[in-house]
Amino acid sequence: MSSASLATATASLETMRRAAVETYLKTARTLWRGLLPADWWNDAVTVATAARLTLIELEMIAQVRRAAVSYADASLRLAGYTPKGQNDRLVYPRDNTDPWTVQQRPADTYRHKAAGHPSIRPERWPDKDDDYYRTVQQWIKDSFDRLQAVAEMDATAAMNQAVSDRFLSSGVKQYRRVIHPELSRTGTCGLCVAASTRVYRMRDLLPLHGGCNCTISPIGAKDPGLDLTADDLRALYRKAGGTSAARLRRTRYRVERHGELGPTLVPADSTPSRAAPTYHRPDAATTRRQTQRMLDHADTFAAAYRQVARTGEEYAFRLDGKSYRFKPTPKLKQAQAWQESLARQLRTRL
Repeated sequence: MSSASLATATASLETMRRAAVETYLKTARTLWRGLLPADWWNDAVTVATAARLTLIELEMIAQVRRAAVSYADASLRLAGYTPKGQNDRLVYPRDNTDPWTVQQRPADTYRHKAAGHPSIRPERWPDKDDDYYRTVQQWIKDSFDRLQAVAEMDATAAMNQAVSDRFLSSGVKQYRRVIHPELSRTGTCGLCVAASTRVYRMRDLLPLHGGCNCTISPIGAKDPGLDLTADDLRALYRKAGGTSAARLRRTRYRVERHGELGPTLVPADSTPSRAAPTYHRPDAATTRRQTQRMLDHADTFAAAYRQVARTGEEYAFRLDGKSYRFKPTPKLKQAQAWQESLARQLRTRL
């Protein structure tokens, strides 16, 4: 009965998480699609687009965290705990960066892909009969794929961090990973299957990976996630059958430290990633530091917008090791307004 109740709570959480992500993505795609080809190379436009989306993504994260606390309380009661503690409404789930910087990554991807084709710099979006139509469309697709990957990972990380925080404040010592084959279009990956058979200590964050749909369940007087995971594994092996099921059982993994997201699952035989900045579990203090960093950036960007508006000429500068080029554009006033709106909202959060 507890596994059925946990499945119901998980389904409710996923419905709310999915709705929040899709609402964000709908707006994000609309804003990025509104750019002309030259806009993707103009930081005055892309920085402002990212500023507008930063506020929307932060609201998405807050919504996911609220839903996650409701799920955590339901799963705690199933395991025999009384929910306790006061969860922060908003904790950005990444370390060693900030939301505004991350929201600029679709433009980073577009430029990276386009850099391999320096002869293709259209002034308008190409028609289907243009020779370079497919090439440019691939740049857009890759940018939007990264947009979605960031949103999905941020929502999942925020969800599991909020649940974990609630478990900690309620006295939970151990938890287990619960796989959800029903939430995956292509089936649960072998990494998650292998990792779902162990028990985690509360001080250890759940290792994630791109597209991960796993949740966590507390272990207490009862272990509601045990039966649910066992049922899902049996169904998964039965559906896979033969060599596929055996391959799932043989999957081996290791945990790498991602500089922004912390522990991540990778195949045991994969090439180790290059050294990443030291990761610290995000909390309200981390988010405040990130907010201050964004405000500092806002001051620099505001001066750049004023410079371009006054001179009508391109203005190039560096900030935190990254080069920016603000160029004259008919969208300059709108860009300034979005940047100023973000700065005003950020000041209210400090």
